[in-house]
Amino acid sequence: MLNFPSRLATDPLGFAHRMAGLLGLDPERVRLWLFARCVQEAVYVPNLRTAAIQLAP
Repeated sequence: MLNFPSRLATDPLGFAHRMAGLLGLDPERVRLWLFARCVQEAVYVPNLRTAAIQLAP
């Protein structure tokens, strides 16, 4: 999911839910996983901070 930064930046919540639906996974768990990954990667990719804020629990 982090390989699509423009989609992620545009609508992080929608992107997480769309991917969860495509994969048959729990949308809340995908959102929380994506939040954690965005926080982790924001050190190297600063624009992921905005996505992390929108995904925060």
